[in-house]
Amino acid sequence: MTTLAEFISIGQRHGRANLHIKVPDFQIFYARFGKRWLAGTGYSGVFDIATVEVKEHLRGTGVFTRFFRQLRERYPRMPLYVENAAPRFQRLLLRLNFKPSELNPDCFYFIEGICSEPTYTTGTSGTESGNLSDTGTEIQLVDTGTTTTSSSGSRSEPKNDLRPPDSSECLPLIVRSKRRKPTW
Repeated sequence: MTTLAEFISIGQRHGRANLHIKVPDFQIFYARFGKRWLAGTGYSGVFDIATVEVKEHLRGTGVFTRFFRQLRERYPRMPLYVENAAPRFQRLLLRLNFKPSELNPDCFYFIEGICSEPTYTTGTSGTESGNLSDTGTEIQLVDTGTTTTSSSGSRSEPKNDLRPPDSSECLPLIVRSKRRKPTW
């Protein structure tokens, strides 16, 4: 089974991915990596949590909160999206300062510069266990062309009023009108 670091690396290299991934303390963790419309802007490089299930004996002990905190520490500018959250999970996401999606109120997102960092609390066990990666390899977000270079060689950043200037790693979605031929 793929680890979280491997999954993010695959998503960043290929622009999209969807896999069951191995995450400590979770029975099921199915995620996607790709493009999403969030906060009125299209983003690429979005970590999309589609289905999660914490191991039964660990439910209510802060497993998801620890996961979220560690993910934000390792990939602070990566936009996060949670699909179709159950009511109990929705309350947790709101406490973690996720925002409800404009397109579906059962889905939530977290984007640096739009959502404020939460104050983390551990669950009833009070432990800080778990690690996001078995590999220890640091993976950087990949620039997919949001910075343009003019013919004179000067670089210019695109304007986006919804995000502060220092959040350049939250990659805006680039829409291309030209159709590509299948690669098979």
